Amino acid sequence: MPNLSRLGVDIGHVRTKAAQCDRRGNLTHLTSFPRQHPGGPVDEHEAFEIAETLARQGFTDTPVVLASDCTQERIEELSIPPIEDANATSRIVASELARVTHWAPGTFQFASWSIPNAPMQSGANAMLAVASTHEHCEAVVEPFAAVGFDIEAIDVRPSALARTFRSTDSNDAMVCVVDIGWQSTRLSVSQGHDVLFVRELPATGLGQIAESLGVEAQHAAPVLERLAAMPSGQHLGSASLTRDFQRCLEDRGSVLAEELNRTFAYIAHRFPSAETMTTALCGGGARFSLIAQKLRESVGRDIVIQSPMQIACGKGTTSRFAGDPSLVCAAGLALWHGDQS
Repeated sequence: MPNLSRLGVDIGHVRTKAAQCDRRGNLTHLTSFPRQHPGGPVDEHEAFEIAETLARQGFTDTPVVLASDCTQERIEELSIPPIEDANATSRIVASELARVTHWAPGTFQFASWSIPNAPMQSGANAMLAVASTHEHCEAVVEPFAAVGFDIEAIDVRPSALARTFRSTDSNDAMVCVVDIGWQSTRLSVSQGHDVLFVRELPATGLGQIAESLGVEAQHAAPVLERLAAMPSGQHLGSASLTRDFQRCLEDRGSVLAEELNRTFAYIAHRFPSAETMTTALCGGGARFSLIAQKLRESVGRDIVIQSPMQIACGKGTTSRFAGDPSLVCAAGLALWHGDQS
């Protein structure tokens, strides 16, 4: 059975990103545009404007996969008894999630999959589970459904990002993704089809850089983009602003490098049989070359910048967003095909 054409929509803090693939899994349309209400939930009016914008840019009416809100989801590693019965395993995972999240049983939905056991761990199976409440999922879907979107699934960002590496890496290869967003950075490690590890780094996003520069919130995103696009030797506003911006980027790179090295050490201990990891940057912060440069210098290994053009762009794709790493999640959403990961 051929894959369906799908539309992936990633609602960020300041921008909406969207990608559409055809039945062959090629990305045919890509776009990114400012949000009407930065930082807030999407209401019906904004959902209507998103639909209008996508229609004007040639996107077609296909099933939609949305990115979940990382502030409203839980990703937990669980240890459960080794039971072969899938239904029994699902009930145990649901019970464990209710215990660790303090959500009432039956009020949330979840997906889970096996991951390698920790060293010296025996007598139990390690599982990674993702969960969100029915209330939150319904609130996310409602405004989009009200304006005619056919919402097929809500997917977590680490799974969508992992999906973008499947065509280039073997099932045994391990990938560490550094997703630099507006409010935070998320480190996730995947192997083949499965996400194995997720770590959130609060207050390490681009928004904190804007705050440290004293840029007003309503102008923060375009100011950072213009600063990043300035040719060497030129300044936006004042030379001191440009210097402060470069210093902030280098500082952010140093902080992320320290956290990344800690993560590498943990992964090497937690998954000792893993092959050498590919390390990739994506998200809005990956567009700032100074961050990537600082990471390469401090981590001491090659770091690639993932973009839609490296995934599965069709021959007809000429979008100016094909090289934009902030659209990688949307591309991964568009490549969803009913899997749990």
